[in-house]
Amino acid sequence: MKMKIYLLTSMVILVNHFSYAQFTRNNTAAQPTLNLQMEEAKKLIQQKSTQLKLGSPHAETPEVKPTAVRGGYYQRFNSGWLYYNPKMKAAFFTSGEITVKWGELGYESGIMGFPAGDLVNTPNRTGKFQVFDNGTLYFSPTTGAHFIRGEIRNEWLKRGAENSAMLGFPKTDELEIFENGYTRYQQFEKGSLFFSLSEGVAFVNNPNQTQAPDLGSQFRTVEIEVTSIYGSESGVTIENTLELYGWFDLRVYVKKDQEVRDIEGRSHSIFNIEEKRYATIGYSDGITPSLQGRDFHRKYKLRTEDIEQGAFIRAIGWLNDVDDDSSNDYLGMQNSSGKVNYNGGNHRYHDQLLKPLLAKVSDSVTYAFVEGSDNVIIKIKITVTK
Repeated sequence: MKMKIYLLTSMVILVNHFSYAQFTRNNTAAQPTLNLQMEEAKKLIQQKSTQLKLGSPHAETPEVKPTAVRGGYYQRFNSGWLYYNPKMKAAFFTSGEITVKWGELGYESGIMGFPAGDLVNTPNRTGKFQVFDNGTLYFSPTTGAHFIRGEIRNEWLKRGAENSAMLGFPKTDELEIFENGYTRYQQFEKGSLFFSLSEGVAFVNNPNQTQAPDLGSQFRTVEIEVTSIYGSESGVTIENTLELYGWFDLRVYVKKDQEVRDIEGRSHSIFNIEEKRYATIGYSDGITPSLQGRDFHRKYKLRTEDIEQGAFIRAIGWLNDVDDDSSNDYLGMQNSSGKVNYNGGNHRYHDQLLKPLLAKVSDSVTYAFVEGSDNVIIKIKITVTK
């Protein structure tokens, strides 16, 4: 019995000795890397403190200390903290309400990660912000400090961030919601943003909104269909036909420079006819036989908000009539909105707002291209539905 106890004790001592030796060896192997990293962090923190004139370190941290997350280091000064971000290999300054909020979120161990930029003032309004590994913290005296990240942050930045007339500073953190297909939302000074994995981010004109909007109410289907293409040429005896070539495009924009593709990703071109393959156009209301079979129907999905704020259809074309006796005739667009550099030339265009159709549902628009007594008429029908 004594022999068994002795053998067991010897084995335990041997195992413990082996484990300690291996730990010591592994730890020793990692030590040079950690030492180099700490020296780099010390150097960068010292340089940054000198640059920002932070003065002497706070009594709490007379020396640089490692963070809870491996590879990071920090040091407190009388006016704030400097944190070394191991991924970026740089030191960043943080202080005040932003630092307090970051601490509430778990510092570098929490959802925000390490600072990824210095604490700075917002440029046009009273406030501060700081970028972190996984998001941004914003502070204003009226809203306090809140984090913003992901697709909601992207949408907020696209709309003008704290300067946005529809949003302003965040007044809550990002919150969870599981309603109507939405999973997250955030309230701002003047409105709210809701995120859906399938539909992206929706704006609600209510800063206190807590109920997810109906996905259907956020979008409209816009259908554009060319219903007629016809025309005539004076002096031609066979039904006053003309020989049409050129191109005609319809584009949908939610902003001046932000085009929307149709739901099937098809081209914006309605037709593009080569001169040597001209289409014979007659004066009968409808799609002239030589153009039948073409794709004259487009369908788009637009945010209701974008329509209300000025989404429009732009028609632009370059149409010509083959003239066997002299030079070909260029037909200019009538009642145009102006000219724009487009498709290799300076062409007339016409913009049609979609907002009036939210109440009317559908409407028709006529485009006339004229040169002397020659003319081409293009009619389209626009329908806006939920």
